[in-house]
Amino acid sequence: LADGAPWPPPTAPVPSPGDNLARLRGALAQCAAMSNELSRASCLTRTRQNFCGDAWGRIPECRPGQ
Repeated sequence: LADGAPWPPPTAPVPSPGDNLARLRGALAQCAAMSNELSRASCLTRTRQNFCGDAWGRIPECRPGQ
């Protein structure tokens, strides 16, 4: 990436939904901290694709259209 930060890693299924939500929030926070706007937007999109799964429209971090 342009600012040197790696993509948040995709995760394997986790038994606890709370753990997955915490990982999603942590990964989104890492993306939001990126200084390059294009890298940040790409990171946020990819993170949501990796984490949201069936949570689209069910939690604020996975709103449709994001």
